[in-house]
Amino acid sequence: MTAQTPDATLAEPQSLAGKSVSLERLSKRYAGIRALDSLDLALPAGAFCTLLGPSGSGKTTVLKLVAGFETPSEGAVRIDGRDVAAVPASARNIGMVFQNYALFPHMSVAQNVAFGLEMRRLGRAEVARRVRDGLALVDLAGYDDRLPRQLSGGQQQRVALARALVIRPDILLMDEPLGALDKGLRQSLQVELKRLHARVGVTVLFVTHDQEEALHLSDLVAVLNHGRLQQVGPPEALYNRPENTFVAGFLGDCTLLPGTVACAGDRPVLRLADGTLLAAGRIAPGLTAGADAVLGVRPESVAVSPHVPAAADTVNRLPAQVDTAIFSGNSYRILLHAAGQTVSATLPNTRNRTVPPPGTPVHLTFTHTDAFILAA
Repeated sequence: MTAQTPDATLAEPQSLAGKSVSLERLSKRYAGIRALDSLDLALPAGAFCTLLGPSGSGKTTVLKLVAGFETPSEGAVRIDGRDVAAVPASARNIGMVFQNYALFPHMSVAQNVAFGLEMRRLGRAEVARRVRDGLALVDLAGYDDRLPRQLSGGQQQRVALARALVIRPDILLMDEPLGALDKGLRQSLQVELKRLHARVGVTVLFVTHDQEEALHLSDLVAVLNHGRLQQVGPPEALYNRPENTFVAGFLGDCTLLPGTVACAGDRPVLRLADGTLLAAGRIAPGLTAGADAVLGVRPESVAVSPHVPAAADTVNRLPAQVDTAIFSGNSYRILLHAAGQTVSATLPNTRNRTVPPPGTPVHLTFTHTDAFILAA
């Protein structure tokens, strides 16, 4: 999928403004089991928001409630401030893209894209024009007469996206839309989705369990677990400033060292079980001295050295031993034993990089600003 240069034929899709979505204390129960529990989430018009979480966390339930396929047990779904509880799914002007594409196998590409327009009883000329513009928007001009089986998985997904966009939806819901694609194609389509959203401007609610996908695509990420919202915010905020251990551990790799709070002031400090003191740049609200807690640090913030580092008030130091090194192409992931725990470090794969073999004694350092203290 290649980027298109904006021109007159693509002007209309760019005019989509999208609408705001507000979920207020939204809950859903199935046979007494609570799939979603008092979810509060506000999406500005035109935002790209990803619902991220493990299987069974409630992500798809949220989409079904917004789309109108399910009715809330409690709470409200508001679109541009209007409670849509009494609005049927067919009248909510919402586009949907699914993981399995949901294309009609006996219909051509053009017929699949036209389906929603024909259900809205648009004139033949208008349908043809929107289909042409929609296929051009997703770089499939000239594919009108092909059947879905004649397309690759990525092309089928773009047909499904064009079909959702040509109806000019206020909101676009996407349920694991790239999950069936191989890694290279998935990454390519992530880039194109981000570009397309910047041009079209529709409000997107996107479901995935892929952490990297959420970070790459989103203006906002909402992390769910067991039907509860754990944290919501821009990707950088969730990654660098997680509010709890679930978000820290689920959104990327993170070392969590258990201990007790030794100081909760301007320079919070955690005491490990062996007495080692580690400083952090911030501490979760409500934690006081003596509380059980963990200190978190991301692997890219951890430096590994064979030498004893110079003393500095702003640098945490731990003696360690290399356990294993995992080659990942552009980097090495090093697992180490330190203070009775496993610590992860990421070393870039540079020309002169020497990776210490297992069993090598080393020293770990990371600055206090790269560390955070959370409730255990």
